Amino acid sequence: MDGFIGEIRAFALNYTPYGWVPCDGTTYTIQSQQVLYAVIGTYYGGTPGQNFKVPDLRGITLLGKDPAVSGYNVVGATGGVDTVTLTGNTMAAHNHQLKGVTRTGNGQTSGAQSQPGPTVYLTNAYALGTSKGVIAYSNTVDLNVPFAPQTISYNRLTTAVTPHSNVSPYLALNYCICVEGYFPVKVN
Repeated sequence: MDGFIGEIRAFALNYTPYGWVPCDGTTYTIQSQQVLYAVIGTYYGGTPGQNFKVPDLRGITLLGKDPAVSGYNVVGATGGVDTVTLTGNTMAAHNHQLKGVTRTGNGQTSGAQSQPGPTVYLTNAYALGTSKGVIAYSNTVDLNVPFAPQTISYNRLTTAVTPHSNVSPYLALNYCICVEGYFPVKVN
């Protein structure tokens, strides 16, 4: 392999290539991987002088480091969760503006519509007579009419419900760290 010791790569393989070890949080003794320890030390955990860990990159999404953006400027920073349960307290306060038209005694006017559309609004479904039918839409302009609470009621989440997945789209890859390759040299 042409890797640098301590380099982490993603492989689309179901095995770990020769000269690499999986990034699964394993603890190694310094004697078993002296060269890798010389490069990464106890950066990912371990006891100095005794053992060290490789990073655990199983089941996570990797993001790049950006010194200019707070939260993305620390190597190895973690955060987020795999699932989220929505409750009334975790939902952002919001409302849904719904405009309607009040229909009074003008049942079948020219503004009455039978289909919704971009300039057609819900009415109070008023109809005159027994054979006129109920017209639920109108293109008249007396908007900002509040609906009765029974019309647009909602059930606020008051108890926890089943958690939903909070995982971004992903591709399963095998992250490995190089243990046999070129020793990285710092160039000034």
